[in-house]
Amino acid sequence: MIVNIVLEIEDYNLIEFENWMRDNVDVKDFRVVPDTRELYENDKTFQRLCKAVTDAKRTKSIYINDKNNE
Repeated sequence: MIVNIVLEIEDYNLIEFENWMRDNVDVKDFRVVPDTRELYENDKTFQRLCKAVTDAKRTKSIYINDKNNE
């Protein structure tokens, strides 16, 4: 099973946490997600892009669920 999780962690713990994860589970992907809160609050273009991504993810999820239930 593949599990995707998003955590908020202090910078000083990041390397130690990543190393622990890699030692204890089969890490498929590990990336640092940039903080886009200010950009989202102040940039209408970014807000539209985020909405488009959300809508596309929802559409993809519905498609996958429909195909898995055939």
